[in-house]
Amino acid sequence: MSKLIGLCTIFTLIYGEAVFASTQLINAVESNDIKKVESLINDGADINYRDADKFTPLMHASRRGYKKIVDLLLKKKVKVDAVDAKNRTALMHAAMSPSGWNVIELLLNNKSDPNNQDIDGKTALIHAVEQGNLKAVEKLSSLSLLKTMFGKTNKANRDLRDNKGWTALMYAVYLGRKDIANRLLWDGADADKVNEQDQTALEIAVDQERNAFVQLLLSQRYWAKANRQNKQGQTVLMKAVEKESTDVVKTLITKKYYKEGTGNNSHLVLDRDRTADPNIEDLNRKTALMIAVEKGNLKIVTELVKSGADPDIQDKNRKTILRLAVEKGNLEIIKELVNYSKNLNCKDYNGQTALMLAVSKGNVNLVNLLIEKGADVNARDNNDKTALMFAASSGKEDIVRSLLEKKKKKSAIKKMVSKITRKKEEGIDINAKDKDGKTALDYAKEAGHTEVVEMLKVAAEVKKKK
Repeated sequence: MSKLIGLCTIFTLIYGEAVFASTQLINAVESNDIKKVESLINDGADINYRDADKFTPLMHASRRGYKKIVDLLLKKKVKVDAVDAKNRTALMHAAMSPSGWNVIELLLNNKSDPNNQDIDGKTALIHAVEQGNLKAVEKLSSLSLLKTMFGKTNKANRDLRDNKGWTALMYAVYLGRKDIANRLLWDGADADKVNEQDQTALEIAVDQERNAFVQLLLSQRYWAKANRQNKQGQTVLMKAVEKESTDVVKTLITKKYYKEGTGNNSHLVLDRDRTADPNIEDLNRKTALMIAVEKGNLKIVTELVKSGADPDIQDKNRKTILRLAVEKGNLEIIKELVNYSKNLNCKDYNGQTALMLAVSKGNVNLVNLLIEKGADVNARDNNDKTALMFAASSGKEDIVRSLLEKKKKKSAIKKMVSKITRKKEEGIDINAKDKDGKTALDYAKEAGHTEVVEMLKVAAEVKKKK
């Protein structure tokens, strides 16, 4: 028994001395005392010893950028990819530190794997990006061939995703590190990778309203794609419109071109991948222009229609963008839309036109504008009701008057054609009947609008005499 106790005592003493020596080794590393480090190693200190944080001497040296000590430890065959409590390697520690960039190549040349991931799934490259360590990013992302003993390249996979699905490029964009994002893109980072939130780097840039990054991501062919749709069918343009980021919207819809052919046979071709299409519809059949109208943003509406956004597209309820604008009652936006609309008389699921809605809302300015631009005053809904019937029923005298007068604005060419052909413009049908056999006059009488009744009677008499 006494011999056993003696052996245990000896073992404890030896272990204690080893731990003390290893602790001294870490202290020497932290002090950048290479002579003491070498002496302690020669005296038997454990070069792979891990302290309370599970940090090894190599990790301490790497995070401080002590190149000579790192080189010494590597020559002593230290475990280059040992991990700490967070599963981080010495290479990750070097990447995270402003001083660690100068040991990265040394670690890579000694077979440190740049694609190891910590408990959060983050690589050394992602850590370098998060810390804004451009020099470390350059070392890890560089296309230069760092040879391993097997003759294979030992460079970081720029597109590895962490546990949230985020790549190094996504972090660079999110954190506003443009120089790093630029470097990653030129080194071949994939701008179209998607994270767990169903976002690409471009969508993150739009979400953060970082126009400079949007410009960067769309500046080169085969980088980011402007027309990708997420699970809801939304594009980055829709997101930019939702945020009312006018500058971002302009960047997205600005036409981008690439050169095709060589010499005298070369010509520019519209790059449809990098130029946002304003007419793409989401799962609810909404377009970017619809969102802009709902937001009441005239500036963005103007930019979109100038870029080719179609105001006649209908949503899932067959409402056109123009009709949505009439619902909102924004006269300035409607003025812009009617200049680009090719069909003012599109009908919704009830068969109603924008003019009928304007009449129902009692907005005489909108009514006058739509009539002036050519809206059909005789159009009928699913119940064969006309705009005049709606006006008569509501008793809006000014609107009834506008409909009866119906002054459609004609271009000089149309005026000339009418003069030559002597074709008379068709007036409003005062006596039109709906499915119940009622006229506008009937509706005015039922509602007790005596002034409107008189207006309709006079108009009917005048029409008889013509």
